[in-house]
Amino acid sequence: MLKKVTLALACCSALLSLNAQAALQALNNQDLRDVTGQAGITLTLDLKTQIGKVAWEDDGNSLQIRNLVIDNGCVAPGACPVGVAYGAAKLYFISGLVNAPTLKVDVVDQGGTKKLQLQLPDLKTTSDQLIADGIITQPLTIRLRIAGELGLGNQGAPGSSTLGAFEIRDISDIRSTLRVWGH
Repeated sequence: MLKKVTLALACCSALLSLNAQAALQALNNQDLRDVTGQAGITLTLDLKTQIGKVAWEDDGNSLQIRNLVIDNGCVAPGACPVGVAYGAAKLYFISGLVNAPTLKVDVVDQGGTKKLQLQLPDLKTTSDQLIADGIITQPLTIRLRIAGELGLGNQGAPGSSTLGAFEIRDISDIRSTLRVWGH
């Protein structure tokens, strides 16, 4: 028994004494320019938030968005459609057929100029093609609810008023590309 424990301790200490040596090396701008084959990054965003007030003020007056809510549109846990969990808006669409991320970030070459490209998913074109192919019958939709109230002045203060409530729901047509480059 003692021999087995001693052997086990000896093996562990031998393994622990083998140090892997690796060091990071700084890269200069030319080294970074020579790096190829990188595919950019893809970002997805799950968002659920409540904001008490967003205000624009000018000369003592304010226009306010009050009680701002961003979520997936389910107003209560039992009010969600089948397959949708109560909570955050998933600002992307991923299924076995489609991968439409929130934002794709890449560097592209356009006319010999390297440009940073920020691209939203082309949800409408993808949806139209899947409908035309008979794969889906309803447009792809990113479930989203942005709701709040629009008011003048600080809520509850003399002279303040509420102009009304607003609600924005569900994205089914989104597409955009932004390219940024230096001069």
